[in-house]
Amino acid sequence: MDTDMLEVHITNMLTEERINRYQQINNLVVTNNLLSSVPDIVSNLTNLTRLDFSNNSIKFACDAITSLRSLTHLYLRNNLITENDLPKDMIGMRSLHTLNLSGNRLTCLPPQLLDISSLRNLFLGANNIKEVTRNVNRLRRLK
Repeated sequence: MDTDMLEVHITNMLTEERINRYQQINNLVVTNNLLSSVPDIVSNLTNLTRLDFSNNSIKFACDAITSLRSLTHLYLRNNLITENDLPKDMIGMRSLHTLNLSGNRLTCLPPQLLDISSLRNLFLGANNIKEVTRNVNRLRRLK
């Protein structure tokens, strides 16, 4: 059994029992489903480095993702997320290098993203952002 990656293609298969059985995984891919939120139980996967919830119907990204200290890549593209649907405090995501929020419903650069000092790659295309303020300069490692 591959403990590096768990790929879930059926929405109801992401259960607490399944998550607990795969606690050592590094990559969780839950794309192309009908999820409306990132489930809190992902916080049990403390070894995650890559989390992909792209192409769902997510309207809310729970605070649980901020507790994933090893997370380096977070993909939430092509969902229904607005700037108010992200965790309010993301400063603890010190390992996050890549964040993809393309194809959502953002109208501005969410201010909480400016607290992720480790961020190198930020993808915001295909949103409704009209202006990016100078505050983006706080993300000094951004490429």
